[in-house]
Amino acid sequence: MIENNRERILLRLLLTPVPLLALVTTALLLAAGTAHADGNFTLIQFNTTNITAINATRLLPDLITGLSADRTELYVGESFTVTERTLNIGRGRAKASSTASHMVFRGNGYGNGGSAYVPKPVLRPGQYADYNGTFYCGDVGNYTFSAQADYFNNVTESNETNNNAWAAVNVTCTAPQGSDLVTRFDKATIGNYTYYPSNGRIFIPFNTNVTFYETTSNIGGAFASPSTTVIGTVSGRHYLAKPSIAPNSSIQSTFTYKCRWDETINVTADYFGEVSESNESNNFVELYVGCVW
Repeated sequence: MIENNRERILLRLLLTPVPLLALVTTALLLAAGTAHADGNFTLIQFNTTNITAINATRLLPDLITGLSADRTELYVGESFTVTERTLNIGRGRAKASSTASHMVFRGNGYGNGGSAYVPKPVLRPGQYADYNGTFYCGDVGNYTFSAQADYFNNVTESNETNNNAWAAVNVTCTAPQGSDLVTRFDKATIGNYTYYPSNGRIFIPFNTNVTFYETTSNIGGAFASPSTTVIGTVSGRHYLAKPSIAPNSSIQSTFTYKCRWDETINVTADYFGEVSESNESNNFVELYVGCVW
């Protein structure tokens, strides 16, 4: 009888469930300092007395950004579009963030630049968000664009060092082969007061004589022969004679104007077509004039 009981006890030990044995084995391995890893969590040098390092690798997002331009070699007076793309190459969802886009222009002995902070939506793994910006080659020189994803560090990422991994593009603006005349309204003055156009609009006092300043420029690569710039208003035209203009040079003229009603005035360089230009489509500019009582 006793012998039969011993056999039953031994049999139960031998038939102990595998999960219990696995737990005992795992505990022994961890106590010995062996590393254990699965898909989401890593334990390094763990023992019963000390945790020397724990690296918890969660399913984190990873944002990178890139830039591209539809054209990289242009003539002055032409436009181009730059596309910025922010992409989540990580394994987790990225919450809303901002990508910083920077632009620097250098040409003709001067430089300027600016930055834009573009909001980005929530991006799941593999998703991206694009932003398009249109720019104008206003002078001979070189544009450099760069970008950085998650500029304000709103997102915890698996890799914080690659937010501008492939974000740079250069665009070169060169002078056209022939002459090319363009024009613009610079400002209006009344005595010591100066009024500047903004976004194609200007506001000046009602029924008061003001002096407008207009500039005709040659952005081409050859001399422009003498020409005529014409200002068109409701009350009539103003004819401004222009001498020969060298490449990358300008001539400023003035005319007197009285604001009697709101209207859109226009200016056309080379009004009579006296100059053979590389671009005949950029001679015209409009300006809305509002009368302030």
